[in-house]
Amino acid sequence: MNYLSVVLAGLLATVSLNAQKTETKLDENLQPATGAYRYIQYTEPSGNLYKQEIRLYPENKLFARLISKDAKGDQPEGEYLLYHPNGLSLKTRAAYSDGKLNGDYTSYFNDGKQEEKLFYKNGKLKGTGLKYYRSGLVSDSLIADGQGNIMQYQFYENGKLLREGHAIKDSVKNASWNYYSEEGQLIGTETFDNGVSKSSVCIDADGNPSKGECKNDEADFIGGIDAWRAFLTSFLQPDVPVKNNAPAGTYTVMLQFVVEKDGRVNDIRALTSFGYGMEQEAVRVLRKSPRWQPAVMFGHNVKAYRRQPITFQIVEEKKKRR
Repeated sequence: MNYLSVVLAGLLATVSLNAQKTETKLDENLQPATGAYRYIQYTEPSGNLYKQEIRLYPENKLFARLISKDAKGDQPEGEYLLYHPNGLSLKTRAAYSDGKLNGDYTSYFNDGKQEEKLFYKNGKLKGTGLKYYRSGLVSDSLIADGQGNIMQYQFYENGKLLREGHAIKDSVKNASWNYYSEEGQLIGTETFDNGVSKSSVCIDADGNPSKGECKNDEADFIGGIDAWRAFLTSFLQPDVPVKNNAPAGTYTVMLQFVVEKDGRVNDIRALTSFGYGMEQEAVRVLRKSPRWQPAVMFGHNVKAYRRQPITFQIVEEKKKRR
């Protein structure tokens, strides 16, 4: 399970809108823009704090709202809200104190369903945390002691346990981890030391250590990353948003998909909602994908979940002088 802690980088090149409110242009990485920019941050003093709002450019859709102890946004204080690209659906609601996560942390899918529910105390996970599939079934759970030590459990969509183990520093694997098949059979164990894998053992159908090769591989497009890029480029029609009158700007569509145990690409979903035909075009291309080399976990083919960004860039043509 990945945990998000959003703290904005120091902001420079600020433009004054009036005596109090300021405007800052940011690039795609939320860094001060020296050229093209993707966001505009508005900052306004409020007592001893600063109200801050970030909007997507050029769409002018809401991206984030927060209160900070400093004008740079490095010390969030109180409620911190992040929004999906449509500017309406809430993506994350978090609570901060002195720049640290402190209190409930909740994230949502773009359809409003809850994706993750955690609790932090002084920047550390504490208590029980849950993450969900879009179906509403639990995908991950954890129990944290508030000192960085947690027990993690991940589940298949059929409810069977996929893996379990101990982590330190809230997310770093440590000590022994067990891995299971979709049928519930123990298929392997792995020992970690501060995030580094030290040893692993495959388990056969009889519950004994396997004498054969203990294979673990990520799902991969046959031919590698260059072949995957070539496939996307050859099928993508980048002028789709232009034909649909999208305003000038850079739009990064994010897709999620599953590589099945037989290598098929399935369950393709758009995680963004820019519109203008961009998500539909990106999904159309991924549906044409040939089979991948499936992921292998301790000698067993397993499903793999992947995300793929596809960027559309629209440049406004300058009118020619007569």
